[in-house]
Amino acid sequence: MRSATKTFVGLAGLGIIIASAKAGMPLPDAASVITENASSNSASPTPTPTATATPTPTPKPTATTKPSKTKPTKTKPKPTATATPTPTPPPVTSAAVTKTGGAINYAFGTMQVKVTKTGTKITDVTYIQSSYTRVPGGTLTYLVDASILANGNNFNKVSRATYTTNAYKQALESALAKF
Repeated sequence: MRSATKTFVGLAGLGIIIASAKAGMPLPDAASVITENASSNSASPTPTPTATATPTPTPKPTATTKPSKTKPTKTKPKPTATATPTPTPPPVTSAAVTKTGGAINYAFGTMQVKVTKTGTKITDVTYIQSSYTRVPGGTLTYLVDASILANGNNFNKVSRATYTTNAYKQALESALAKF
């Protein structure tokens, strides 16, 4: 037999052994595979081992130990120091309070507002003075709604009414400063 054939047969035998081991099949005797192939001069395929059922012993369950019966330890609760009650502050009245801010003069007139707050929330803003008449429609209503929603003057300016918006914010701050 040529040396190349012998090498091939040897490697094929190793491949069969490895494949058998991975598949969980019983391993053939490696010497018999090599000697059988080496004795024949014809190029016959290497016999593939057939799977045989080998019984595997089933492990018997091991006896488990019973948990020991221990009595729970009884601990007596330790007395804790009682906290002295702190006096509660009187309830905050939720009466509406109204303050009028100062008149703010700006490029197009005068702006003055009256703010009503209940607790810490602005509930209403009323114009006392707003002399500029060329304000885009809905601007004054928007400013009142925005200041109530923001509970202050942290809202965006009205487009095409920048001066009026700035004056309104100053008048609102003037009224809020009196609370």
